[in-house]
Amino acid sequence: MSTKRFVLATLAGGIAVFILGGLLYGVLTVSFFEANQGSAVGVMRETPDYVHLFLGQLVFGALLTVVIGTWAGQSGAGAGLRLGAVLGALIGFATDLTMFGVTNVSNITATLVDPFIVMVQLGLGGAVVGAVLAKVR
Repeated sequence: MSTKRFVLATLAGGIAVFILGGLLYGVLTVSFFEANQGSAVGVMRETPDYVHLFLGQLVFGALLTVVIGTWAGQSGAGAGLRLGAVLGALIGFATDLTMFGVTNVSNITATLVDPFIVMVQLGLGGAVVGAVLAKVR
């Protein structure tokens, strides 16, 4: 894969995952997660550190680009959606179950719901990555 193709797909995927995360977590499910917190206190920032948050989402864009474009050798929104959703579910369950096992950040309800939100977020981000990979040759 060319550097130009990798960078464009990574940027598009990272931006999409960032925006989707804001919509999914910052708007649509905020009250659900507030109601399903664990006993840990003081773990959330009053105001998110958007620079580091965006950099983390950019890494998701790169991961989606590597998996979809390089390892799977796929392109197109449909392939990106499928691969991103699978990757999101696996990452979500691995991370949430591990965190539930060692922290008090969330209860079991949030632990079992969150991977499906990650699946949607990375699935749609993967669709964006796949679409960019299909357009940029």
